[in-house]
Amino acid sequence: MKSVNDILPNEPAGMVGQYSQPEQQTGLGEEARRLVNDAFKAICAAKPAWRKAFPDDQAIKNMKASLTKALIDSGCSDYRLIKLGVKRARLDPSPFFPSTGQFVEWCRVEPSDLGLPEAREAFLLCSSKSHSPLGEKWPHVALYEVGRRLGWYDLRNGYVTEKAFEKVYRAVCREVFDGQTFKIPMPKANQLEHHGGQKTRTVQQTKAGKQHLAGLKDAFK
Repeated sequence: MKSVNDILPNEPAGMVGQYSQPEQQTGLGEEARRLVNDAFKAICAAKPAWRKAFPDDQAIKNMKASLTKALIDSGCSDYRLIKLGVKRARLDPSPFFPSTGQFVEWCRVEPSDLGLPEAREAFLLCSSKSHSPLGEKWPHVALYEVGRRLGWYDLRNGYVTEKAFEKVYRAVCREVFDGQTFKIPMPKANQLEHHGGQKTRTVQQTKAGKQHLAGLKDAFK
């Protein structure tokens, strides 16, 4: 796993020596501590008022230990996610060091990071295409995957709340970020889908049924 120094090589070189690693008693891996140390340095470079939050070395140690644990507990310890967090810290107009919770939020994958629509737009799009998902053109296969997981019947009948949709949508976005791929199945030419959510009989079955019915009618003539 790369460190944030590999990603952000232009940070002030003199800053590293000013900060000690998070306390060893956290029980967290050395790699995680190193990533947090690098991220901490980068955030301080972007926040000129960072010293106001840390009156002494112990305060710095405590913050780094807390930040390390928070990143791991939230599943955001990947260097690519920390890179996102540092990028957003730089864009944030506040000169002060962010809280642990704020930085963790900055490290989460947003749909826009993947070129996908925001959650509400995605919800409306999937709902509008839920009547015939295999017959629709999807801007990204991830949107189809979200609808598949939630169920097209539930989507088109309003049983899926926007909040429930967003939870699944964010999970799929994270999987896309991690390299997971999805596929939209090819629709079968002889298969129809009922709006109630159940598969109808195939065209062949319907035709055979009509022929059988016609034969019965002929038998009673």
